[in-house]
Formats: sequence, structure tokens, C-alpha cells
Amino acid sequence: YGFRVVGDQTMCSAPGPFVVVCNHVHTLDCVMVSKAFEQKRQWVLSLPSNLELPVAGAIVRVMGGIPVPDRPAGYRVLYRRLEEVFARGEFFQVYPEGELLPGCRTLRSFHPGAFLFAVRSGVPVVPCVLRWAPWEDGDFHLRRERLELCVLPAVSPEEFSGRSPRGRA
Repeated sequence: YGFRVVGDQTMCSAPGPFVVVCNHVHTLDCVMVSKAFEQKRQWVLSLPSNLELPVAGAIVRVMGGIPVPDRPAGYRVLYRRLEEVFARGEFFQVYPEGELLPGCRTLRSFHPGAFLFAVRSGVPVVPCVLRWAPWEDGDFHLRRERLELCVLPAVSPEEFSGRSPRGRA
């Protein structure tokens, strides 16, 4: 696919924990995000059914797939797990659009979960956009466009919540 990373690439090796949010446009987008942030251990929030898929499910499980809880009590367990993840300086990938729309070229409305995870844990959010971009070299390619991940500057939890980290006023 000619995948490349553009934008604020300093975030790809930034120290400390964070939540990565990205649009959901390709079946392997979590692999592409993990490639961009390969210096850090990561975890990926996924629908439970995705973790059961024959090939893609195995890839997501190896990459640290964590199922979306199916009941409210499961979120307490998820938050405890995220505390451990962030305490180790790792990051957490979330696709807040919810469902995959292959090749979608627009940003869709987000579910707020990723931002709630970040505010509650006091970690920044690193927004990313996976998009189709034209080749720049003019050579013939099997595909007219290639995938690129645009990494945007991190946003602190205070900037999108109006609160200080960990819910303290």
C-alpha cells in the first residue's frame, strides 16, 4: 500500500502513556498505527467479535486486543487494566467511530469513550487520521493512492475536558 507516516512524528516516540484515537477505514489500520508507534507496547480496544475472526482476530489479539465490555461492570475491569497499562508507560489505541467503513474518506462522529479514558487516567490523546493520498513520485503503481497516517499534536486531558488530571479540580 505504500504506507507512510506524516505529521507530528515526534509523538511516535514520545515518552509516557497516551491514548491514540484514529478513524477506522481499513481492516489493518491498527497494524499501521502500531507500526508508527512501534517503540512502545500498545493495546487495542476492539469489538469482542473482531477478536474471534480467523486471521484479523489473531493479529489484533497478538497486538494486545482488549474487548469492549459487554456490560457496565466490565468497564471497572477495563479501567483497572488501563491504569496498569498507563503506569507502564504504554499506549492504548481506540477507534472512536465504532465501526469499520473501508475506504471512507470523511471523519465520522466519535463515541466519547477514548476521551473519557484519557481524562479519567490523566493522559494525553494523540489524534491520528488514516487517509488515502496520491503517490508523489509519478511512477506507475498498482494503486492510484497510498495510505498515510497523519499524526497530529497531542491534546492534554485538560484541553478537552476543562478539568485537571484524574478528576481533581
